[in-house]
Amino acid sequence: MDLSIFNFKKRAKMSPRAVRFFHAMDAVEKVIAENRRQLPAMVRIMMRPVAAEFARHALFHERHQDKVFFEFDKFFFNTVRPISQDGRSLLDMPGFRGGPGDPSKQYRLDLARDVVLTQPWDREKLTRNVADVGSQGLKGQFLANYNHKVHFLLPFGLAWVVGGNHSIAAGLCDGFGSVVTSETFDISAAYPYVTYDGTSFVRKHDGAVLNRPEREEAGLLFEIGRRMLEIDVPYDAPLANAEEYWAQRNSKMVTI
Repeated sequence: MDLSIFNFKKRAKMSPRAVRFFHAMDAVEKVIAENRRQLPAMVRIMMRPVAAEFARHALFHERHQDKVFFEFDKFFFNTVRPISQDGRSLLDMPGFRGGPGDPSKQYRLDLARDVVLTQPWDREKLTRNVADVGSQGLKGQFLANYNHKVHFLLPFGLAWVVGGNHSIAAGLCDGFGSVVTSETFDISAAYPYVTYDGTSFVRKHDGAVLNRPEREEAGLLFEIGRRMLEIDVPYDAPLANAEEYWAQRNSKMVTI
């Protein structure tokens, strides 16, 4: 990303959101200059507040009211809308759904370290899990089982829960345990066709706005991913081995 355009004269014409974006990307470049291997840490510092917000959302509402869910099309841009000049969408791109159900392409995520978006919707169930799961919990520390299903998005390493939201949220709160992803997706093929300009996802070949995401972190995450690809720094979670994958899939042990 060319940050030379970020000068005082042009900054005066930018929206506050765009100014924050360029400040943040300038910080990303400074980390790269010092130690490029730590670039995945910038993903975590950007996204941990979002993960915390998702995890606690249900505490403020009655059961099933004002639910918050991660939806790729709203968080980033529509997966079926054409992004290339020849009319291909992200779903048409190679590798996007590279690892559904494939144990060799799943990752082991550390709940104390990696960004995992949980989506609990039941306040009572969430509080019961927080009381039960943990180092001081009534039923012991978090242990992943067949009910826990997590999707993982490369290149920047964002995960979101599609099964076991309340117990995984409790594990995150306790900062203990790990979970093996169930499906891995990769949006690397989209980068030649899409950019984030500080406020919106934009189709490169004609400047069409694909989405102005509600969360500005989405654009930051996307552009950090671009830099990870450009300088060949993969997200630093380890691949799970087949034994770990199948042990979780077949485990009937339930901590809650």
